[in-house]
Order: sequence, then structure tokens, then C-alpha cells
Amino acid sequence: MQNLFVIKAGECEDLSVYEQVFRDAGFRLIQTDDKDDLLLCAGALLYANEETKGSALCSELTAFCVRRKIPLLIIHDHVLYEELRDTEGVYDASVISMDDWKGILKPEVIEKKTYSRKERMIVNLITAVFCLFLAGLFGWRMREALFEDTVPVQTEMTDTILNTYGGSAAQVYSISSFGNTVYRGSGYAVTSDGYILTNAHVIDHPSSMYRIVYGTQTLPAEVIAQDAGRDLALLKIEAVTHPLKMAESEPESGSLIWMIGWPQNGPKTAIAGVYSGAEVHEGTNLFKLISMQMYPGVSGSCIINEKGEVVGTASAMSSADHTIGLIVPYDECTEFLKDHIFNK
Repeated sequence: MQNLFVIKAGECEDLSVYEQVFRDAGFRLIQTDDKDDLLLCAGALLYANEETKGSALCSELTAFCVRRKIPLLIIHDHVLYEELRDTEGVYDASVISMDDWKGILKPEVIEKKTYSRKERMIVNLITAVFCLFLAGLFGWRMREALFEDTVPVQTEMTDTILNTYGGSAAQVYSISSFGNTVYRGSGYAVTSDGYILTNAHVIDHPSSMYRIVYGTQTLPAEVIAQDAGRDLALLKIEAVTHPLKMAESEPESGSLIWMIGWPQNGPKTAIAGVYSGAEVHEGTNLFKLISMQMYPGVSGSCIINEKGEVVGTASAMSSADHTIGLIVPYDECTEFLKDHIFNK
């Protein structure tokens, strides 16, 4: 399913009709105020009305599409954007068919960059990897051999992990006060009465509403606590939940681990990886290194071992090839929960 970015402002009386047409055609529609999200989309829809025309943000997003050659389709009152009619990559919905539009869209998208607030952590991460390399080729060869031996096991076990423990995962939404910007992440149940653990940066936005999708339910959520240093947040929903248990010891380096979350806001997915355990420090806070494919949308996901025990919470990804990630270790998660649930 391809993403289409919606650019609009003000009252859009018939937008829901347009949206349904594009959803029926197999598209996923997103709207944020972040230009980088446009890079995750195959194209953009520009809802032409006076408010959109006069919006500085919409003008900036439109110019970004033109500059980065992201296909842009003008819907509703195309006359308002007459100056764009002959611009390369800009199309008029009144004279183009859906099949033509699908043929124009970008076949591939560029992954969103890592959260800027984590840039210093990524520098530390690279340093940690370099130090591991200098520790000796022998050690690296042993780990490579271990990884090669476990690849078939990952393939066989991933579906089992998702089916067995996926019922504990939750998708977290932070919705802006005006309802026009939605931030998404993942989380997981830590008690049977609705407490959900996620990242602080998933909910750290100007917002008045939080929603959690748990199972087939979409429920309002209350923020109970957050710790920006640890990058952890605790939310509460009114539902019976299936909690995951925290591990009692750290996995050995090279151990198989799995993440359950919503990469790129797609379907709930389990992804296999390898635990490194190398330490990355951000001030007084400690994060651990893993080798795993990580993408936008998985922040706050549980990182579990084959027993379904939580060994950490996904926090940040590599800005290069998305194959190295940082997690909040299980003991930090445990201390956070003790402070806000279990010792009360």
C-alpha cells in the first residue's frame, strides 16, 4: 500500500469524498506538518481552496514537493493554482485518471531520517561499533558465525513469536490540539489492567489527545508518567490487556531477539535481530545496542527474547541503513515501572 500526503488547510467540505476515493484505490493517506514525512510518500494531494492557498505551511509543503520532484495532484478547485499548471510533476485531478496517477507515482520512497533529538546518541553508537571492531577480528568472526547459524531459526520462529506475543502490542497515537497532525509509535502492555509502556518521544508533542489501538479497539489514553532522559512513557487505557513480563537478566551478546511493532505504520510485524549489549551513554542515561532492521513507527516497541520476556524498549534507529538500533534496557524499564506502578 502506497502513502499519499494530504496538503490542506481550513474547511474542506468534500475532502472526505476525495479521501474515500483514494482509499478505495488502495492508498494510505497521511497528514502532518513535517516535510520529512513527504519523503515517505509516493505522492501528494493538494486540496485547493482559499485557506490552503493562503497557508504558509501549505505553500512550503507544496514548494517542497516541486523541489524534490514528488508527484503532486491538485484536487477540488484547481483554478486557484493556475500558476502550477505547467510545472513538472504537478497534475490536475480533473484531467487525469486514477490509472494514470498510479503510473506517475514514485515506485520507491526515501526513509525518514532519525529523530534529531537522538543525533548525539547516533554519534555515540557509531563510536561503540568502531570500538567493537577494534576489539579484534576474532570476536567479530565468532559473532558473524553465530548470526549465520541462527538465520534459519529466525525465519522459522518469527511467525510464532508474533502469534504468541503480538496480542500484547499496542499502537500509540498522539493527536495535535486541532486534530490536523498525528504522531504514531508503538508500545506494549505491562499490566493486565491497561498500562502501556512506550517512548517519551512518541508522545512528546504539543497535543491534547492520545489514542491507543489495542486489538480491535481504539481507546482514549491518559499519560501517567514520562521520563525524557530514559525515553520512556507510561499510558493508561480502560481495557483488559495481556502484559509482557520483564526479563530478570541481560541476554548474552549474540542472542536472538524480536521486536513487535508497526514499522512505517504498516501492519503489526515481528522482526528478528541480534542482541549486542554494547553500551551507549546519553548523559547519565544508558542505552544498549542491537542489530535489527528498524524503521519509523517502531519507537516504543517491545524487544523480547524467545520466552517472550522484555529485554528492552526500542528507542532509536541508525540514520544510515536502519540495521543498528538503540534500546532502553530491561532494568531501566523495570525501575521506571517500579517508580510509577508497582511500588505504589
